[in-house]
Amino acid sequence: MNPVVLAGKTPTNLSDVPINRELVEWLEKTIPERCPDILDTERQIWMYAGERALVRKLRAAFDRQQNRGGVIQ
Repeated sequence: MNPVVLAGKTPTNLSDVPINRELVEWLEKTIPERCPDILDTERQIWMYAGERALVRKLRAAFDRQQNRGGVIQ
């Protein structure tokens, strides 16, 4: 994906950065919501939690873009 840079406008938050549907869907499939496995170390659990937090933020920003008409496909 090649991000679109809007001339004269600096993104102020994640909702200002173009996010495409394919990226969000791929991340949702690659890093799904799940409970930790009993064999996971504490570090693995925290790292996965951070990955999921990022996916949730991207999904929320993508959804806001769709709702305000900034459709990026």
